[in-house]
Amino acid sequence: MRLAPASRPLDLVGDGHPAYDRAAERHAGRVSLRRFPNPKRGPKGTPRSPEMLARDRAMFPVDSLHALLRHTLAHHRRETIAFGRRVNALMERLFLTTVWRNFVKWRSERKPDRTSPAMQIGLTGERWSWRRVLARRMFPGREKVPPVWQELYTRAWASPVLRSNVQHRLVQAY
Repeated sequence: MRLAPASRPLDLVGDGHPAYDRAAERHAGRVSLRRFPNPKRGPKGTPRSPEMLARDRAMFPVDSLHALLRHTLAHHRRETIAFGRRVNALMERLFLTTVWRNFVKWRSERKPDRTSPAMQIGLTGERWSWRRVLARRMFPGREKVPPVWQELYTRAWASPVLRSNVQHRLVQAY
């Protein structure tokens, strides 16, 4: 599945972490990385510098998603004993969170706007209920999905830190 047209590089925004630089270098020409390192902050109450404002504007979508994930998913919180044990399970939770964020949840809890992000861009005319989201089972052989999604659905991804990645071979699963 392509994330960007082959004619132009994928545009990524990062906070200046060296790991992002190394990953972008490995994919030179296919990835364009814009860096916005966290500037030094002054004492509390100090006006924000132009660099801080530019960083906050550029990183807002990432920061907002990060805050939402940390607030709603136990294994993303800072101080927790909960953690994701398998990559497949983490990805399944992120898929559900994506559906919830875009189709079920209101755009804002504070403002009177009772639309979802999917409604805002015209994907749907109304907010979805969980009953609607889970109403129909999608079978992997009947739906056209990217190969990576197929691997996730069948739980074929291996978790690198686990010594045993035993997979269940269910005959009647689907």
